[in-house]
Amino acid sequence: MKGTYAKYFLMGLGYMGISVIFSLYEADVPVMLEETFSLSNLATGLVINIDTFFAVAFMPIVTAYSDIVRTRTGRRLPFFLTAMPLMAFFFALSALIPMVLGSSTCSLLVFILMLILTNVFLGVAKGPFMALMCDVTEPRERSVAYGFLNFMGGLGSILVYFGIGHISSYNRFAGFAMASAVALLCALVVGSYVKEVPRVSPLVNSGSWWHEVQTVMNPKYTSLWLELFGVFLWFMAVSGIEVFYVVFVAMESGFPEAIAETLAKLNLGIMSSAFAFFAVPAGWLGARFGSKRVMILGLLLTGFAVSGIMFAGSPVTSRGYFAIAGVGMAMVGINSYPAVMDMAKPTQNGTFTAFYLFASQIAYLISAPLIGFASDLVGSRSVVFELTLVFVFLALVFMVLAKTEKIREDVQ
Repeated sequence: MKGTYAKYFLMGLGYMGISVIFSLYEADVPVMLEETFSLSNLATGLVINIDTFFAVAFMPIVTAYSDIVRTRTGRRLPFFLTAMPLMAFFFALSALIPMVLGSSTCSLLVFILMLILTNVFLGVAKGPFMALMCDVTEPRERSVAYGFLNFMGGLGSILVYFGIGHISSYNRFAGFAMASAVALLCALVVGSYVKEVPRVSPLVNSGSWWHEVQTVMNPKYTSLWLELFGVFLWFMAVSGIEVFYVVFVAMESGFPEAIAETLAKLNLGIMSSAFAFFAVPAGWLGARFGSKRVMILGLLLTGFAVSGIMFAGSPVTSRGYFAIAGVGMAMVGINSYPAVMDMAKPTQNGTFTAFYLFASQIAYLISAPLIGFASDLVGSRSVVFELTLVFVFLALVFMVLAKTEKIREDVQ
């Protein structure tokens, strides 16, 4: 058992490295676009949208393709170990662009290019790494294993919101460089100690990732599509808070911008802390009581917390609700991926992971410009809270309809 937890911890370091970059990206890039380049809410959402488009395009394809890859180091690790240094490099470089080129149109275009490259390599690293988790764990262990991965990812977010993010509020390049260094260190440890030894032979499959995709395009997998649509709506809700909360507080709270940005990141840090420390218990609950029941309770908690944040108003008085939101998000997020993977055969881990990632990433693609447009329309970014509640409710409906509690032997 100790060896199992050590394996989860080491794999979690890979997730932590990705999370550090992603969390700082989500917190700082919208602020940079609006403060440095004076973009509107809608334009900011569209830039985030462009970046996410490349993650949507590359991540699922690379992850599904990794099902048929054969190398001396495995199917999944080569993608992760190649992409992580490139992701870290382009992310650190992006912070230098406004410092060197200023706020001109040329500077904006180069800045966006750096963000696109960061997202491309983030997707190439993350998708196959998630599939690797399913390769090396038994189905009954996936909720707990994914809980450990997200616990480590949550620690990465905490590191950003309580440390690196504070530095970045005053010195962007220092913050971005520190996040990149952490990501590189995590990748180095994973490359040194994690060995890809699948629990089943990877040689038994169709030889074509597209064939595996076509296999699930039939009514037999209706519950899969209902679950994936619920995942899509869930990430629509989550991404709204992640992308627009910091800029909402920084621009509309009435506090000085640097102080407001720090307060907002503190609240997101509280939410990430609650998520991280409840990630493993959420996995245990999912394994004990079933992922569907735990996800429904998590959605109800999240809806309650978002309502509280909306009515509390001040970033100071809403901190308790952010803690509740983190717990609810852990209950949903930790169990949604294993619920999808329980319907996969061992040779389909990459393909089903690709579907899950597509559902989550397409939500980010749509959410940012939609909320940005709504904010411009009503004249306030506070609309993010109302839209988040709508998405949480719709996600609840679809996850209730999905019959994900299957006997695992049926798909093995």
